[in-house]
Amino acid sequence: MRYVPRSGVTLTKICDVFFLVSTRDASEHCPIISHPGIFELMCWEGVTKGKTADELCAVTEKAFKRTPEQAKRIIGNALGSLVEKGYLTEEIESL
Repeated sequence: MRYVPRSGVTLTKICDVFFLVSTRDASEHCPIISHPGIFELMCWEGVTKGKTADELCAVTEKAFKRTPEQAKRIIGNALGSLVEKGYLTEEIESL
């Protein structure tokens, strides 16, 4: 499974606070503005750079000193939240 940012959603910083902001077309699928948590922010930035969930888990293990199981749960929850809110979409990778 591959995660892809929804077209029309951008990350912006206002007064040192990050927000996900959607355009009119994207707002049909997700909130107009959202303040992501630290792991949602990390996942958003990683996915926009082409990182996989496994790569994000590896970063979480190292940077936040988490076990592989903890990292998998944390990243899974963050990605799931972004998908649920509509900011990311899931694509099934073909062979």
